[in-house]
Amino acid sequence: MSFSTFNALNIMIILIKKEFTMFIIFGTKTRIIKENSGHFVCPECEILRPYWLKILQSWFTFFFIPLFPVGEKKKQTY
Repeated sequence: MSFSTFNALNIMIILIKKEFTMFIIFGTKTRIIKENSGHFVCPECEILRPYWLKILQSWFTFFFIPLFPVGEKKKQTY
């Protein structure tokens, strides 16, 4: 094996062993779904008030794309 062939083989090995770096972005995002709305009479002040029933669901995201729901659905009234 000549000296030039040996150097060429070392370069190929270095290119094969070159590290590959990639950023992975993941997390959760909460989606809000409006389920119902209407009016009710407040029992304390007896005034007609609006209400909104919303469902909150957390989703697992991979590169900002929601893939599947995680956790329980939570209902909130505003």
